[in-house]
Amino acid sequence: MYRKSHFLGFLFLVAALLLVVAAPRPVAAVGPTVKWVDAAAGSDANDGNSEATAYATLQQALNNSESGLADANRSFIYVKNGTYSSAGYANTCEGIPGAVYVHNLDWLTIQAAAGHEPVVKPPVGIMSVVVEGADHLVVDNLDSDQTVALTDNWNVCDSDDLTLRNSTFQGGSDGIDVHTALTAMLIENNTFTNIVDGDGDEVLDFTDEFTYSGVVIQDNDFINNYRQITIIPDAGGSANNFLIQRNWMNGTSPEEAIRLRNASNIDIINNVILNSMQEGVYVDTGCADIDIVHNTFFNNSLQTGPKLGEIRTNVSSASIKISNNIVHGNGTNPAIVASVPSLPGEDYNLFYNYVPAGSFTTFGPNSMSGLDPLFVNTTAGSEDLHLTFYSPAIESGLPSAISDDKDKGPRPNPTGTDPDRGAYEFVAGTITVTKETNPDGGLGFTFTLEPDTHPFVDKWGSFGANDGEFDHPMGMAVDGSGNVYVVDHYNHRVQKFDDNGVYLTQWGSFGAGNSQFDYPSDVAVDGSGNVYIADYNNSRIQKFNSNGAYQSQWGSYGSGNGELYGPYGVAVDGLGNVYVADTYNNRIQKFDGNGAYQTQWGIYGSGNGEFYYPYGVEVDESGNVYVADTYNHRVQKFDSNGGYLTQWGGYGGGNGLFSYPAGLAIDGFGKVYVTDTNSLVQKFDDDGTFLMQWGGFGSVNSQFAYPYSVDVDEAGYVYVSDTYNHRIQKFGPTSIVLDDDESYTFTRLPAGNYTLSEVAPLPAGWSLDSATCDNLATDSAESIAPSNIPVANGDQWVCTFTNVYTPPPANTCAVGEADSLYTDILGEGMGSPRKHRTKAKVVIPNWQNVEELYGQMSAKAMGLSNNVRFTLPGPNNYVQVDSITSPADHDAGNFWYGATLPAPVKYVTGRWFLQGSGSKRHIPRAITLYTTYHDPAHSYVNVWDTFDGAEGEVHWDAALGWAPYREIVVPMAAPLGETALHVEVALVDNDKDARPVWITVEAGGATQTQKPTGPNAGDQLNLMNFDLVGVDAGADEIVIKVYSPSPIIDGVEGDSAAVVGMAGYYRCEAIP
Repeated sequence: MYRKSHFLGFLFLVAALLLVVAAPRPVAAVGPTVKWVDAAAGSDANDGNSEATAYATLQQALNNSESGLADANRSFIYVKNGTYSSAGYANTCEGIPGAVYVHNLDWLTIQAAAGHEPVVKPPVGIMSVVVEGADHLVVDNLDSDQTVALTDNWNVCDSDDLTLRNSTFQGGSDGIDVHTALTAMLIENNTFTNIVDGDGDEVLDFTDEFTYSGVVIQDNDFINNYRQITIIPDAGGSANNFLIQRNWMNGTSPEEAIRLRNASNIDIINNVILNSMQEGVYVDTGCADIDIVHNTFFNNSLQTGPKLGEIRTNVSSASIKISNNIVHGNGTNPAIVASVPSLPGEDYNLFYNYVPAGSFTTFGPNSMSGLDPLFVNTTAGSEDLHLTFYSPAIESGLPSAISDDKDKGPRPNPTGTDPDRGAYEFVAGTITVTKETNPDGGLGFTFTLEPDTHPFVDKWGSFGANDGEFDHPMGMAVDGSGNVYVVDHYNHRVQKFDDNGVYLTQWGSFGAGNSQFDYPSDVAVDGSGNVYIADYNNSRIQKFNSNGAYQSQWGSYGSGNGELYGPYGVAVDGLGNVYVADTYNNRIQKFDGNGAYQTQWGIYGSGNGEFYYPYGVEVDESGNVYVADTYNHRVQKFDSNGGYLTQWGGYGGGNGLFSYPAGLAIDGFGKVYVTDTNSLVQKFDDDGTFLMQWGGFGSVNSQFAYPYSVDVDEAGYVYVSDTYNHRIQKFGPTSIVLDDDESYTFTRLPAGNYTLSEVAPLPAGWSLDSATCDNLATDSAESIAPSNIPVANGDQWVCTFTNVYTPPPANTCAVGEADSLYTDILGEGMGSPRKHRTKAKVVIPNWQNVEELYGQMSAKAMGLSNNVRFTLPGPNNYVQVDSITSPADHDAGNFWYGATLPAPVKYVTGRWFLQGSGSKRHIPRAITLYTTYHDPAHSYVNVWDTFDGAEGEVHWDAALGWAPYREIVVPMAAPLGETALHVEVALVDNDKDARPVWITVEAGGATQTQKPTGPNAGDQLNLMNFDLVGVDAGADEIVIKVYSPSPIIDGVEGDSAAVVGMAGYYRCEAIP
């Protein structure tokens, strides 16, 4: 039953109608007026014209008000706190008295005084409010309580253009019973609760023989009512142009939430409808142009029955549109009940937890079935039906003209994407980093967000052969301008897009001719924009310009140099060299940019440098080559000529493990990205340390179906060819570089705690002054450190980093630590003589400026000698040294004699006098001079030192008692500001062959490595110069690392050698 029968009321109504015929509706007196009502302090004996002279009853204010003249010239009644009641005022609406009777007043606003919540609560059998003959009425924040009266809250007759907002209706039978033709009515932001006390009771009742039109019902809460909205005009009436949007409808007993019959042009949009005893929406006969769009249905049809579902319709034509909804059933009833197998207007919905039943069996082609929408909370009584981060409803809807969601947020969000299905747009948290510098102009500051997450940004593509469609996209590359090239494998073509997925061009077709492909597999782009395609089934590489114009090709089926067998991968280094994963030959081949063969490495196997069907290849900025060794389930790393460096992986699905890895990419920070058939993207540092992963099998955003390729653009955005989903997905960076006053927003962040860091070292002279974050999504102003940012869905954090510039001090040397002296090392090798006398002469440049001089003569293989002397200019002028100053630490190791020599002198000659008979294993090596100069034009912090074999001797063969590695630490006075440090190292016994010794010098964050392969001063001596730039202020030591590489570990045989001395200095003047 949808209409009530009140016999007594009917008699009153007949009498009233007779009166209306006899006496037409009077014309209201000229207004406007302003009245005040105060139940506690007012009096009906007052004039009601001010707050101080307020009436005590609302009806007294109505009786003494006049109509307004227009919307801009309205009458007002301001109502203060209080419970307003009366025995009821007779009326001709339905005949039931009303506690408040609004009669023949137009352009009137009744509203609660600021900060007040008045309520109308009548006794038994009395309606709260009756509106009759009042057009353009606005009622704002006037509550109705029918928990005692148990009849209608409101009755409306003979009135139009009504607005009711911000009010609460509690208890009773109807909420608003409308017995009048309407051209406009607005019901918004009200709460209707527990309206169940009658037979056929609706919260909003449009069931008479009138014409209802222009009704907007929005932003209301309907809680535990008989039925929320009934639009069923009687014979002779009609209902059209209703907008029902952004309402929360929770609980009905025993009926549906919304029922329509004989209604047209009804838009049901952005509503959340849950826990109804029967359907969420029931569209009965006689309806047309019904749009049920972007609603969330949850746990409706709590009764069971053959015709109960979340949505029920007796209309089967395209005039009912059911689109972009989420329908989450309760597991006992159908999602949709209809009399036909499918509905032409049903598509792009998400259906979950329903029982298929009845005639309706086929959802629209773009509807999802069986996927959990992943709401925030589905616990009874605590339902929160917003979406969570990985919901399949996100960005999967059909674009429409609907521009907001249930929360009045923008739809779609972000702009330019597809809308979410359901009532809510998912709004992930964001963190914006803003860089400020003082003074202006700071450049090149790096910021990193942790935990390391690459949020989804965009996607494009679908299955097909048209422009922008794909049939199993495989290889992919991004050029320096951000253009994305995609190898469309089964379509035998290459497609080019901009970085937002806008289609630009394509080339290729099936075949073996120029510009034709036979299942192309990969693409690479060099620094000049040339595009290289691995033409898999044609066993060749084709080269094009950036617009697809054919240039050249190389390769043919075979296993010889330059021949290929099913190449799956191609990459280009910074010098334009092209590397090809020659998959079925189990090798990597290297060519120049024109296809000239250079080298190759690899054979079938699972050892270091061996491959089992390698698919992917990539090169980092240092020229290191990474190979996806696909069937060995690992990644191998080599130098640019194929020298093995390291590997990582193994079969499995855990962190750092792989299942047939294929795609590789390397970002500007040296991080390595790998795709595999676990449908994951995994991220590592350049030595294979696992950092993070994302993905998982599926078709929603951030999920993949066997992704083949991955690439990273210069801004750090990650692109993935989602092969079996026939699309490209784009993800945001987690490390960015900003200049002064630049900002970047990390978008779509899953809820959690984040750390935003400014990465050291900062540009020279800059330091962090302050860093604070504020959440713009809250009303209060936060000021928290970026080390712990609590991000919830919808948060909008803005973090401002301010850096200040401090010019370097005019003098970088501490007081008392500097003078005008610096030390240089000079020397000559002495060969490998085994004769009685040996000598070597060292001429000293600028000898007049030498203040101090120390001499050192090195030898190898302990033996006997008569004497060792340093001979100086002039007759009989020498310094005799017969005792070894620094002994060796190995029988075949180096040792030396040393002495302080007079200065200045023009030259020094080192002389050996070996024993005339007996052992001559004592082999001279080199003379080394440590010359300390006086420079009156500059000041220096200077340090020099000598080392014995136990400090500086190395050789890789530890089995014979050698030490393969030494680390020498030399203290120095710390600079006050950033500086440049010059270091010289004396290395002896580096035989005149190609065996290297690796020397690394470090100080204050600066480092430099040299690998000498032959002496540079005669024989047996290397004098090595290191210039370290950007040595940090406060650096108080120089570290010298000496290493003899092992042929077993490093693939290189190192020499035996010893660092016997060093000298280092920095100037006190500021470094420009």
